[in-house]
Amino acid sequence: MKKNNCKMTVGKWIVDKVNTKAWRAGKVTGYKHYGYGLKTSANGNDPIHDMMEAVGGRADFIRQVSELEQAGLITVTRKNVNTEIKEITVAIEDIDRLCTYEGVPNERKLIEEKKCYLLGQLQNTDCKWLMAYEQDLYCQLENGILEKNIEDENIFRLLNAITGLECDIWKRKFSSDVLHASKKFEKEYENKIITILRKYSPKADDSMTDDEVLLEHGIVTYSQTLQFKGSIMYDVGSGAIDTTTQIYGTVLNAQSLSHIKLISLKSTRRIITIENQANYEQMQFDSDVLYIYTHGFFSPKERRFLEQIEAMADASTEFFHWSDLDYGGIRIYQFIQQNIFKRVKPYMMDKTAYEKARKLGEGFELEKTKREKLEKLQCDELEELKSCILKYGREYEQEILLDR
Repeated sequence: MKKNNCKMTVGKWIVDKVNTKAWRAGKVTGYKHYGYGLKTSANGNDPIHDMMEAVGGRADFIRQVSELEQAGLITVTRKNVNTEIKEITVAIEDIDRLCTYEGVPNERKLIEEKKCYLLGQLQNTDCKWLMAYEQDLYCQLENGILEKNIEDENIFRLLNAITGLECDIWKRKFSSDVLHASKKFEKEYENKIITILRKYSPKADDSMTDDEVLLEHGIVTYSQTLQFKGSIMYDVGSGAIDTTTQIYGTVLNAQSLSHIKLISLKSTRRIITIENQANYEQMQFDSDVLYIYTHGFFSPKERRFLEQIEAMADASTEFFHWSDLDYGGIRIYQFIQQNIFKRVKPYMMDKTAYEKARKLGEGFELEKTKREKLEKLQCDELEELKSCILKYGREYEQEILLDR
């Protein structure tokens, strides 16, 4: 076997030409012919001239061709009393041997190895979205496409670990457990994993931030907290806590959210979730109203507490959500309606609010990708807001309506 180096050789040149999707997918019969006048390249030269130029000149070219011929890897036709190369023929079935001889990667064999690896993954995967990802990769392999992620088995170690998480884990602890290096996930794999989760996992909404996508799958990148203003009673294991005197609000940290048990909603008759911090802060304490700061998409721990609120609320309790007048705000509203408060209604998210916002500021231009998503989105109670956004091509944050 020749020692592989950076210099182009005749053998490497042939491997590069044969290394097509068809060959990688398993088509290993037939022959390839390279010779004067058989087929010109993009630069107008014939293959023999291209090979000679690539390897550094006539002398090296003639020597290498002779070596490959003696090794039984190519067949050579000569002319001018055997002093010039007229044609080089290679059997496709010999390309595997040629790769070994030249010491270059054999992507066809690598694909076969990865297909076996993926089949093993599929047999041990119960998660539907992970199976869908692995099946898509397998189809690409069958078509001769070697996707970069499949070359790195750490990707699958991470995905398998995510689907097997039984409780939340800090991102660097997760990295240390799976990759044996606390910062490796963040530096090398986080973006790749998030891209896969966004495409395949039903838990990943397209309006979620990267941190929210990870949190939805049990990887904690920041401390989970829930802020609210209102009069309720709860217990975290140390006795009943009444928030009536907390007129500026109550903050529950991640540990509290893990142990909290709602005791009473007391006199609460209206529950309003609010996306933006400033709007939430502006709300004055009212014992009949429970104001909850959403900050975006509620995390799993927050949802478990909020589900207790919905279960305890009687039929007369009203639920509202106030969000930005944009695509993200609509998606957060729908997420709350689908996953937490089934009776929720929009608050200041109609045509009147939108027109008022238009008079108060310029807002933000609706991006093309958001427009395309919004056009396809069924918005139900927010169809009026959707129409306004599409009509004017502008989005507005809810802060613009403060004190208005």
